[in-house]
Amino acid sequence: MSARDEVLLRGLIDWVALSSVHGAVERENSGEPLAVIQEKVLDLIRSLVTDGLFELGDLDTPNHRFGAWDAPLDESIQRIRDVYVNQFDDEAEWWFVCWLDATEKGLKAAEAIEASQDSAQDR
Repeated sequence: MSARDEVLLRGLIDWVALSSVHGAVERENSGEPLAVIQEKVLDLIRSLVTDGLFELGDLDTPNHRFGAWDAPLDESIQRIRDVYVNQFDDEAEWWFVCWLDATEKGLKAAEAIEASQDSAQDR
C-alpha cells in the first residue's frame, strides 16, 4: 500500500499526526536516507492538502479539537519543516507538530481505497 493510501485510510478513523505520515513514508521508502524521507513526507503533505483531501492544523485548542491553520500552504510547510527537519532528534517536538484532518473529498477517496481493498480480498 502506498504511503498516500495509508494516510488517507488513517483519515477515516481520526486526525492523522505527522508521526503517522512519517511512518507511512518510511515504510514505503525503506532504506532511504532520513533527509529523503523527510522531503517525501513534506511533499506528501503538500500534495494531500493541494488536492483538497486534508486540512492542516493542530490540536492545541482548549477542547483538544482540531483547529485548521489559517496560513498559506507554503508557510504551513515551512512551519512543519522548522520543527520536523531541524529538531528531528526531539521526537516530542515534531511528532505532533501538525495534524491532518480529512475533508469530505478525502473521506470519499479513502472509502474508495477501502472498497477496492475489500473487493480484492473477496477474490
